[in-house]
Amino acid sequence: MTRLPAALLAAVALLAGCDIVGESPETRFFTLGSVPAEGPPTAAPGAPLVVDAVEIPEALERPELVRRQGDYRIEVSDVDRWAAPLAAMIRDVLIDDLVQRMPPGQVAVAGRPGEVWPARTLVVTLHDFAPAADGRVRLDAAWVVLAGQDEEPSARGREEISVAGGPGADGQAEGMSRALGELADRIVAELARAGS
Repeated sequence: MTRLPAALLAAVALLAGCDIVGESPETRFFTLGSVPAEGPPTAAPGAPLVVDAVEIPEALERPELVRRQGDYRIEVSDVDRWAAPLAAMIRDVLIDDLVQRMPPGQVAVAGRPGEVWPARTLVVTLHDFAPAADGRVRLDAAWVVLAGQDEEPSARGREEISVAGGPGADGQAEGMSRALGELADRIVAELARAGS
């Protein structure tokens, strides 16, 4: 029988003890959700709207939840993770929010059967979308609607939204979801104004 050196046995015992005594906290996964519209659907004349892309800052495009700690520092969570890539999740939630705020058939989803084409294209660029240390979520977004590849934008906007978020990661996800709902409200209102 081979005997292990005493130092190796001590290291194995130490590692085993660390596993029992100092277990890592359990990873928690979060999603964003659509927010119901407060009023009836608002018509935005023109071809159906397709959300083509949502671009977010690279510092936020990560699996971990991020929180701002002042102007120049962010805090990346050790245990709280997004359940899907953040930009894709934002796009899907924004589509759902727009569907609830516009009449049937005015929001098309690329790749789904039965959609009407041609459509107007909505491109959204988020310059900031994270909560501050006090839990308040700030959304700074620019958006543009294009009717065709070579045409001038038919509508555009720059929205700065700030909503109260609750404590912790649950509050962050809820606050970010409400901010996206408000962004959808503003986009629909501007499309209706531009088309009237």
